[in-house]
Amino acid sequence: MTPPPEDSSRSEVDFTGLVLGLSSSALSYMGVDQAGGTSQSKNLGLAKHNIDIIEMLRSKTEGNLSEDEARLVKQVLTDLRMRFVAAVKP
Repeated sequence: MTPPPEDSSRSEVDFTGLVLGLSSSALSYMGVDQAGGTSQSKNLGLAKHNIDIIEMLRSKTEGNLSEDEARLVKQVLTDLRMRFVAAVKP
C-alpha cells in the first residue's frame, strides 16, 4: 500500500505561524479587519481567549524559544493587550 500523495498546498506549521494565526483571530474578534480598519462584529470573549492562549504558550515555552520567537510573542502580546483595552472601552 502506498502512502497518499502529499498536499503541496499545505505549508509546514511552525511556532511563528501558530502565534500569528492566533493573533490574527484575536484581532478579528476585536473587530479589526485585515486591512487595519474596524468592523461592527466583535466577540471580546473569544479575543481574550486567544490572547490567553498566546500567553499560555509564552509561559510553557519560556527558555525554549529562539530570540526571534520570544521577541515576536512579547510584541504580539503587548499589541493585542493594548488593542483589547481600547476595544473594551465604550
